[in-house]
Amino acid sequence: MAIPLPYRLRTVADIQDFFGGRQSATRRWLLSFARQHPVVTPPLLKRLPERIELGLLDVKPSFRTVVRSPDRTVDVEDAVAFIGRWRDQLVDLLETYPPDHGTEALGDLVREGLQVRSRMRKELALVDDSPDEQDASWKERILGALQTSRNVNALLVDLMRCYLSTRNPAVAAFLEKGLLLSVLHGPRTVRPGPEWLDELRRRAPTSSALLDQLYDFLCRRFRLAVAQFYRPWLYELARLSKDRILRVPAPPNLRRGALERIEEIRQGEKPAVVRSRLATLLDVYRSGVPATALRRLTDVVENFLEKLPALDRFLETRFELERLERYRRAYCLFEPVEEISVPAITNRVDLVLYPCKDYHDLLKGQHSGDCTREHELAARHLRNPRFLNLRIFHGDSWIGNVYVLDYTATHRTIVLDRIQLQRSAALLPAGFLGDFLPELNARLATDEAFPILGPRVLSNSPAIQESYRRHRLGFETQPFHAPPEDRCFESVRDPELYVLRPGSARRPEPLAAPARALSPSGA
Repeated sequence: MAIPLPYRLRTVADIQDFFGGRQSATRRWLLSFARQHPVVTPPLLKRLPERIELGLLDVKPSFRTVVRSPDRTVDVEDAVAFIGRWRDQLVDLLETYPPDHGTEALGDLVREGLQVRSRMRKELALVDDSPDEQDASWKERILGALQTSRNVNALLVDLMRCYLSTRNPAVAAFLEKGLLLSVLHGPRTVRPGPEWLDELRRRAPTSSALLDQLYDFLCRRFRLAVAQFYRPWLYELARLSKDRILRVPAPPNLRRGALERIEEIRQGEKPAVVRSRLATLLDVYRSGVPATALRRLTDVVENFLEKLPALDRFLETRFELERLERYRRAYCLFEPVEEISVPAITNRVDLVLYPCKDYHDLLKGQHSGDCTREHELAARHLRNPRFLNLRIFHGDSWIGNVYVLDYTATHRTIVLDRIQLQRSAALLPAGFLGDFLPELNARLATDEAFPILGPRVLSNSPAIQESYRRHRLGFETQPFHAPPEDRCFESVRDPELYVLRPGSARRPEPLAAPARALSPSGA
């Protein structure tokens, strides 16, 4: 008798029909196992459909060029006024702080900045307001310590911190001047030459060449200078936040965890992920640490997160870079040609997943090419009451497996143990994970969305493992302790598993359905 897909062997009679009259060691082993061990299926198997269809698309980008019409909606008078104001401001800066004065011009800038900072702090940090300090000896002392662009950046960093705390307009005006001068007097990679400065003075505000020149200054050179300023500013902001965390009366491990959150923000981690990890950390210590200490730690991290985009907002408000770019697109880039990406489907692979647990799973390793080809390990898998297998078929070929552990009754969670595919399978596995997880989520026909957890290593396929590594970036982890009899599954040996799908807040009554056993006799 022919066994239909997915080749389920639930009874001794099914095994005999599947092998027919052929005698082999594999047939004898399956029959012996089936007569001694009934298959216990987990409750999750009842909730899954008979088959899950997946369509994988091999999508590659193709490119074509299009011509964009320039934006003619901008007002000419506004554009001319904007360009003229910027030209006059830069010319005035060049006359006040001439480039040929070198470090002396920087000394003038530093002096003004120190006076602004002194007024802000209500104290005189380095100089007096007395007229005796206006002579050359003052400049010599200042230039002895603050004569390089690095020191100017340090002063700007300090004043930027003051501005974010006070929003003082005098500080904002000095910061605008200081950032512009950090370009005009900056390193050679950003500083314009004498010819550039001469052209700036003589060109009229109606000149499109002047507009191009301002774009070169503010949207290229200025952004390079700001990048050099941003690194020490971020470092100083992080240092002050860490100092505040160390002063909080809290356990050392709690403070260490909060310091790690600050470092994660510096490294570019998403704010939502950092907030979630901080909340988990605080929950652990909530019962033994005063609420005021927990609130102080939260406020320090939130303050750091809020100030990160403040520099971008300040630059956009004070320098109007987007407005300059819009004018340049309208009056300097006529009929620009752009290259756009168009996705093209080059291949389609249709897979079908069959949720199963029967005696044929003793041979699952032969189809996916993994370590369960060993009889003893395959038998331990099948005897485990939490194990079930999603067989992957391409057409009528069994090409792989998804091993799932059902902990819904004990841990109220589901664990993806492994996704194993034949290395010779002629399909594109890179998109498998992105399609499989949402489909599995949708097909769990339950009144509660159980959390789905995954290990650090999920597959023997390099392509799937790399896709999984990218997929789990930013996901939280949670401790997981499996019973000793489940140690034959490599995933639950990890002390922590990734939360691939969080569970719902609703917690229904525990599952009452008993596990069902398949009779080995088929009766």
